[in-house]
Amino acid sequence: MVGLVIALIVGASAVALYIGGKHTARLSRELTMTQDAGRLLLDMMARELRAAGDFGCPTPDNRVNTLVIPTILNLDVPGLRGFDAANPIIDAGRLGGSTVSGANPISDVVSVSAIAGGYSTLVSQMAGSSARLTVVATDGFQAGDIAIVSNCLESAVFEVTDVNQSGATTSLFHAVGGTSAGGGNVTPSLTTVFNIGAEVGRLETTWWFVGRPNGLPQGLYRVSGSRGQVGLVSERVQAMEVTYQVDSDNDGVPNDLNVIAAAVTDWNQVTSMRIAMLLRSQNQVLDAPSTYFFNGASVTPTDRFLYMPVEVSVRLRNR
Repeated sequence: MVGLVIALIVGASAVALYIGGKHTARLSRELTMTQDAGRLLLDMMARELRAAGDFGCPTPDNRVNTLVIPTILNLDVPGLRGFDAANPIIDAGRLGGSTVSGANPISDVVSVSAIAGGYSTLVSQMAGSSARLTVVATDGFQAGDIAIVSNCLESAVFEVTDVNQSGATTSLFHAVGGTSAGGGNVTPSLTTVFNIGAEVGRLETTWWFVGRPNGLPQGLYRVSGSRGQVGLVSERVQAMEVTYQVDSDNDGVPNDLNVIAAAVTDWNQVTSMRIAMLLRSQNQVLDAPSTYFFNGASVTPTDRFLYMPVEVSVRLRNR
């Protein structure tokens, strides 16, 4: 009888140890996965935000714009613009504001205008100012894209009306008309005959926010303004707060820290920004709800998900 009792105690202890170890391993796995997701998401956003305002060689005084609506993507406005949660989205000179508003953002919103995906280089001189642009083969361009070509002396903004890939090169056409948000080209002439080495890039405005679009889960979304695409980046992100550092006297040193978007009076004076995200584990792994601190408040959830605040500071390169 004593032996049986001892065996039961040992067995129960082993089962308890196994269950406890399994729970600890599961919790550790969720913690690691959430941390890794946070690092990846912040790095992804930071890379794009640093490029805000990158429109190629700085030639604003010698820039031609062939679009019917030349201000649809205005390269003279700051490449970065933020909006506080629940504030109206202003999209003057930026692509995709109405798409973002329709996606029901519930967090701060950040928009980035820049050349998307890097540059392609001309491999031959244009036959004339209205002729096609021949670049190294790339899948980055589509008909309807708004693009810019620059040789650092002159530049031109136009719509790509057709793309023809042949072997190692791709031809970009810019005929009259088109389907872009810019209304197409009013003229096929880029004024300048661009030569070998000139760079061509696809202009884009992207938007980042936490939202709950109709029929889609709550999470971090990225919107392509030029193509009207709303893409779910991660369901793990439940909230996002963005503040800005402002160099109001233009001496190279920020005067104002942690400024909300509504308080920024000149976006050209923003030198860096802080992005804070609230991540949530994929599964409910806690024994009981655990209080977390985010956006200046202590919150006790009603579920058993693991919540993890993360943040990163991003310094802008083009201002």
